[in-house]
Amino acid sequence: MKVVVDNIAVLGVEFCLLEKLSDMLSSDVVMNLDDTVVQEIAGEEEDSQKERARTLAKLQSLEAGLQTLHRLGRRKKRGKVYISSNA
Repeated sequence: MKVVVDNIAVLGVEFCLLEKLSDMLSSDVVMNLDDTVVQEIAGEEEDSQKERARTLAKLQSLEAGLQTLHRLGRRKKRGKVYISSNA
């Protein structure tokens, strides 16, 4: 019974909040928001931006290394030199 009462309370609160939401966030209001406000609401923290840039640089370096390894592997196979899998 407690679950039912809790669910009804949650649904009541959600209804009250969502009913007003369409007035607060109409398409006209959103389209007229200043860029700084949009950045504050949906923007990414500077630390997150820096971390993403570092991670992207690492990814690019690893992908370049992988391409090099693939090229070396093909050359070795064509020359009948095989890399030992036990190395």
